[in-house]
Amino acid sequence: MLSNEEIIRELYAAAEGQGTDIEKFVSMFSDEGYMRDVPSGTEFRGQAIGDSIAGLVSAFPDVHRELLNIYVAKNVVVVELAIRGTHKGELTLASGTLAPTGKAIDVPCCDVYHLESGKIISFHCYNQPSVMQQQLGVGLGCITDTTRSDGKEMESSMSIQKNVQIVKDFFAAMGSGDKQGLLALTAEDIEWIIPGEDWALAGTHRGHAGLADLLQKASTTVETSFPEPPEFVAQGDRVLVVGFAKGRIKATNRTWEDHWVFAITVRNGKLTNIREYVDTQALARASENSGIRNQNLRLS
Repeated sequence: MLSNEEIIRELYAAAEGQGTDIEKFVSMFSDEGYMRDVPSGTEFRGQAIGDSIAGLVSAFPDVHRELLNIYVAKNVVVVELAIRGTHKGELTLASGTLAPTGKAIDVPCCDVYHLESGKIISFHCYNQPSVMQQQLGVGLGCITDTTRSDGKEMESSMSIQKNVQIVKDFFAAMGSGDKQGLLALTAEDIEWIIPGEDWALAGTHRGHAGLADLLQKASTTVETSFPEPPEFVAQGDRVLVVGFAKGRIKATNRTWEDHWVFAITVRNGKLTNIREYVDTQALARASENSGIRNQNLRLS
């Protein structure tokens, strides 16, 4: 029987632009299994899963998913990847249909899977449509060293547990507004990457000064709550945190909901890098003043 990682690798192989096998892709889900496109909130089940994949292949015939890191924790598999391809077919967007541009895309993405008995029961895709649209000119694997001794494996396991605890402490400090605690848990050259461009916190924030500025800006612009505890998936020096949040943009009084993933690197007991995979469109919509922002996208 294939391992969960092997199942997910086969799933990606079935979705490649060269040699797409839609029937196989759909068959790897359980009868109740679904795929959710997190930015749009759309869920696909049964053949609709295959239609979604086929639509992307039609728009990007050479589509390829470069698997950068794979993390496995029991029945959860988390994949960091880049979606690459050339826009040679019509692409359906929320605002219309975009004719082929001939432009290449390289879009960061994070996929979260839950499996049972060798079948996928849920697949949440945290892609970044704003990045893809920008690239198209529209406005808006980890390898385990099996030769290690048992002692080294135990040492590695303890190190991973320690990294997870450090990240849990970081989230606890964030929840309580403990600025000094957050600074103590992060490296002086910390880099925090928040995607998007149409909301206040988007951008790359570097160093303790950048972190302090981000925390100050967050406290004055956003209210956030976490209705349920997040999941933590770790391997090596990487900890991925998968969760759900609700919030309000104070300036517009608009609310938002977001299924998110934080990909965090921990080295020498400090957080050195944070990359968020969040619903940038939901946050941008909540940040938008009604009647002020008017997008005129020319799609042909």
